[in-house]
Amino acid sequence: MNRHRSEGRAHGPLPYRPEIDGLRALAVTAVLLFHAGFVTFSGGFAGVDVFFVISGFLITRLIVNEVHTTGTFRFGHFYVRRVRRLFPALLATLWLSFIGAAFLFAPQFLSRIGGALVAALFSVSNIYFWAESGYFDPDAILKPLLHTWSLGVEEQFYLVWPVLVVLAVRNRSGWIGPACIGVSGVASFMFALDMADGRLAILDVMYGIGDAARADGPAAVFFLAPFRVFEFAIGALCVWLAADRKMPDLFAEALLAIGLALIALAVLLLDEAATFPSWNALLPCLGAAFVILAGAPPIFGKVLTNPVAIGLGKISYSLYLVHWPAIVFYRYWTFRPLSAGEGAGLIVVSILLAVPMFHLVERRFRLRGAEEVRSSAFLRQSALAVIVSGLCWAGLWSSNGWLWRYPEGVREQLSYDVEALNVYVWKRFLAEERGFDDSGRQKLLVVGDSMAADFVNILGEGGWANSVDLATVPVVDNCKTLFPVSDEYYKTYLPKVEESCRRQHAKNLRRSIFAEADAIVVAFEWSDASADILDEQLAVLRTLNPSAKIAVTARRILTGTGIEFFAHHAGKPDAHEIRTPYFEGNLAINRKLRALPAVTVIDLLQPLCNEDGCQRVTKEGVLISYDLAHLTPKGAAYLGERLATMDWPAQFGLRQEAGH
Repeated sequence: MNRHRSEGRAHGPLPYRPEIDGLRALAVTAVLLFHAGFVTFSGGFAGVDVFFVISGFLITRLIVNEVHTTGTFRFGHFYVRRVRRLFPALLATLWLSFIGAAFLFAPQFLSRIGGALVAALFSVSNIYFWAESGYFDPDAILKPLLHTWSLGVEEQFYLVWPVLVVLAVRNRSGWIGPACIGVSGVASFMFALDMADGRLAILDVMYGIGDAARADGPAAVFFLAPFRVFEFAIGALCVWLAADRKMPDLFAEALLAIGLALIALAVLLLDEAATFPSWNALLPCLGAAFVILAGAPPIFGKVLTNPVAIGLGKISYSLYLVHWPAIVFYRYWTFRPLSAGEGAGLIVVSILLAVPMFHLVERRFRLRGAEEVRSSAFLRQSALAVIVSGLCWAGLWSSNGWLWRYPEGVREQLSYDVEALNVYVWKRFLAEERGFDDSGRQKLLVVGDSMAADFVNILGEGGWANSVDLATVPVVDNCKTLFPVSDEYYKTYLPKVEESCRRQHAKNLRRSIFAEADAIVVAFEWSDASADILDEQLAVLRTLNPSAKIAVTARRILTGTGIEFFAHHAGKPDAHEIRTPYFEGNLAINRKLRALPAVTVIDLLQPLCNEDGCQRVTKEGVLISYDLAHLTPKGAAYLGERLATMDWPAQFGLRQEAGH
């Protein structure tokens, strides 16, 4: 039995493809499982790429059909349909997120929500979150609109793609349209591969940029639309590949099975550590393309055309919109990671929220027949909504998150400037890189990343630094290691920063300062991998200086940021007695550190933590740590005073200066 498929040359209304709703259901389910914390579905973010392929197919099919049927394309009609399809549900989600954030979020994060709301309103969320990405940015769980980055990419695609497709297909040549789309897709894919290290190599060749400053390549490739065009192009090419073709059912069954398997492999095998999109993005994208080309054959087609899949696919846009804010606000309220039961419950809640969103908002405003005459009124109302919403949220953004809601004594600590904190964390540490001053005091060398910078701040704020001759060796770019490691380690654990880490490691081997130190403290934000090879790293250190006392700092990441805690509990008389859970990832790593021979382990959290968790503010109401680990100036001073209760300072010749 053969099935006739006609897509690219269809005339009149395009046929409904129920299996595409089923494919949407698979895509949104993958995203939900990933965001709800089910580690088995660590690549669930690839569901977004499936959506991009679907959009590329449907939008291109619509354009090609209209051009071939009427000889022209109504751009105004197209954009009105897009606005009706996407804007009302998005606006409703933005207002609900605004209300939730206003009740829950600390001012600094509420201010950022204001920026994200404005960005989402004007379809530039992807650019906003790309520009915001960086070392001291809040965790994703503090960004209830982070998922709108994909809508920004789609809406930017809608602005440009129709023009390109119309220009490519209006001459009715059978090959120019797909050829142009194919070339744009290949160019986008090659640029994405090229940009992974933070710089387009082709620009080096063309303009001689050479060692120009690098951008955050992986973030740019992930968030910015030009590097995603190839995913839409893959979907678009399906319009021609599926046109006027007869496909035997057996072949369609096999193609559909392969497509589903490729999507499943992406969802199960990828994870957040991967540079994406890269070659790995071909798994979900080609998988989605195969599903589109296969259609709905009798056997495997039921996976996509059963009532549950179709129903979930129909509400997939509303479901995608509401699920992430629901997860973010719940996690912020509970102040802890999700359990499996909570994750499953939030998926159910998201579906329950999406159903009324779909019926009362999304479907209500879609363009149908007679409603077309009312489009001008709809557009005026939409423009008014954009103006009112934009002014409201811009005010939130510019007012530091309504700080006026808090007592005066709390406002200063809630309004920490992220850049100022960044400067504070590193300034003293980098200043000591000049080397020892040969003052006759014991020479203490502190080496590592921002954890080492925090350690130096504790010594300085607590009055300990002047008792030693202090020097530092900074290691940046999240290398988590001090000396060269194996090629396999670089490729596996440091793929995005391999070149930088290799340079730093080689330089450290040549540093004479290691041999000059009487005592050395090594402080990194340890990972399982870096803790596993720490004994090898320390062996290299001992070859450079066999007689130095060596210490390592314990991992001290906390659960929930300090500013979150402060927003919840600032002003409570017993806030200093409230404990947050000790971060579970610390425990196993610190056991590995304590098993190292002839090494002192300095646990800076010891004065703050007990079996119930860790203290986050002092009795005087001082915020100790701003984010998950890094200390405020007052927090460093407080922790410096607590060092007097520990036994390791005496081993390293430290004493507290008078007056502290």
